[in-house]
Amino acid sequence: MKSLILVATLVFTSASFSLGATKTQMNQNFFLSSDFDFGGKIYFNCRSVEDQFTTLLKTLGASDIKVSCTGGITEGVPPIGWDNASVTASYTTLQDNTDSQGAYKAVKLNQFDSCFLMTQLFKQVEHSFSMKDLKVTRSCMEADEAFHLQAEVLN
Repeated sequence: MKSLILVATLVFTSASFSLGATKTQMNQNFFLSSDFDFGGKIYFNCRSVEDQFTTLLKTLGASDIKVSCTGGITEGVPPIGWDNASVTASYTTLQDNTDSQGAYKAVKLNQFDSCFLMTQLFKQVEHSFSMKDLKVTRSCMEADEAFHLQAEVLN
């Protein structure tokens, strides 16, 4: 009988951790800027944008991910008259609306040679996830610099 009560208590305790968490559908439309503080321009290839954004969202625990990009570099040629890539994304996240101590999962992402792209993408989605102990690359000085992300994300 004692073990039955212990099991029931553990199940109830586990369930209560996620009571404040809700699945939230996120929809975003944004442009990736090609102008940077150091005076340079960077053009993004949409296939790379879609792949990197999908990787970032999956790493952070998103589901039902749909990402599309238009503009940017096509077959190695920058766009004429339009510098920015346009991104549309929808995805589902788990958000903790009550500041309860939900179940968090440690995540880590290291992307090399894509620091400018990844910092911009992360800025767009950071508010969409319940995270703690966040350590992330916020700015880049060189094109071949690495992007690092480490956090605990509500799971």
